[in-house]
Amino acid sequence: MLNKINHTQISNDFLDIYMDKLSGAAVKVFLTISRKTIGWHKDTDYISYSQLENLTGLSVNTVKKAIKELKNCNLIEAEKTKFCFKYSINYKVSNSALSKNDTAVSKTDIQNQKTVSKTDTTKEINKETIIKESAFNKFWDLYDYRKNKKKAKQSFMKIPIKEYDKIFKHIPLYLDNDGKNKQYRKHPTSYINGECWNDEIVVDENKNKSYDDILRGK
Repeated sequence: MLNKINHTQISNDFLDIYMDKLSGAAVKVFLTISRKTIGWHKDTDYISYSQLENLTGLSVNTVKKAIKELKNCNLIEAEKTKFCFKYSINYKVSNSALSKNDTAVSKTDIQNQKTVSKTDTTKEINKETIIKESAFNKFWDLYDYRKNKKKAKQSFMKIPIKEYDKIFKHIPLYLDNDGKNKQYRKHPTSYINGECWNDEIVVDENKNKSYDDILRGK
């Protein structure tokens, strides 16, 4: 039964290398040319634009663009004659054509990857900025000696996010002990630039005791 089935052989280069890269119109035109040549056991065939239009359902302009696309990929040969073109299937795809096509695809893929990467990076930067600005607002509310907010914010935005926990644990202790006198308290920008959240706080254990308790050693 298999010997009685009519079929047209299709170029392996077309199926393995180019089909997923070609436009739908180019695929239609290639299959039509294959049918008119290989399908009839011929090396070449004279095919008019009108025939290609009727067989593919494409407009003449689309057919012309598809033929140009196939020629650029070196999949077909098209020899102009007095009335129409003589077409043949090119089984030997040149390395230059393949390289050119793959390079074009490669450049597109790389560009798409760069665009995605850039978008993701922008999202990460925006997210980090929001976190830092929120943390600075918290710092500014907590650090009650408020001088030169703009300069303080510029310095604060450079602090790694991982340092925030230490900062917000340190500030209340600093304000309650070493910085309890505003006159001698560090300027907020100086506190930030000096990374003072890493300084040791010496807690005054006597500050909440009465004079009598201190005398009794309590």
